[in-house]
Amino acid sequence: MAAPTSSNLKCFKFIFIAIFCCNVNSGNAQNFPAQSLAKAFFCFTTNIYTGCDEAYRLNERCNLNVPREATDIFCNEPCFAETQLVLKCVDNILSDFIFYNKATIGDVTMYSMLVAATQQKRYEDSMSYALPSNSVSRYDND
Repeated sequence: MAAPTSSNLKCFKFIFIAIFCCNVNSGNAQNFPAQSLAKAFFCFTTNIYTGCDEAYRLNERCNLNVPREATDIFCNEPCFAETQLVLKCVDNILSDFIFYNKATIGDVTMYSMLVAATQQKRYEDSMSYALPSNSVSRYDND
């Protein structure tokens, strides 16, 4: 008999943890909780994440380790969009999914959107500060 692979062990570990740590209340999940949890787990391991650096990916434990200095990378490269796809994938399978740290899909979605919006605002503010103060009046006289 072949030794269990690393991905099989990860899947078993996730299902074991999820059964004890997740609040699964949706109708289909009540009938087949292990199957639903396994499907949700595959949202994190399928090819949804293709362009985002592995260090910045959301994982099944709700860890999204993006340091402040890497926020631009997260928000402006594929990471943000791919993270939203992972959250949507999990939500489509288990709408009541709660991460180990008690965060909901909505919590993580709103937080990541807030970070991206804050980053965009900071970029816009820095662009407006870069304009000379008399640049507007110069063009108004024409």
